[in-house]
Amino acid sequence: MELQLFKTLWGHQGALDESARQALDAGFVGLEGNADNLPRDELRAVLQSRNLAYIQEIVTGGNYVPRRHDTVLEHIADVERQLQLGRSLEPQWVTVIGGCDAWM
Repeated sequence: MELQLFKTLWGHQGALDESARQALDAGFVGLEGNADNLPRDELRAVLQSRNLAYIQEIVTGGNYVPRRHDTVLEHIADVERQLQLGRSLEPQWVTVIGGCDAWM
């Protein structure tokens, strides 16, 4: 088994190319981020030019604090929609933060 380290884009406020440089300088092999919230064309160009892998992060229900009244089917639809958004980025993996802790 090979340990691979990815730099998260969560909370990163600089340019994507700067994030990629930081990742490479720290020995990371890729970036992780939410394709729904990032400029995908720019991210794809940065990943390709820096030869970095990508982990797509999917968050359902609108954001990290989900809409409380979304149904299970709406959360599933969010996953499907975001998978389509991320296809062109060719993610190595996909992580999903799904559902709502406060469902009634």
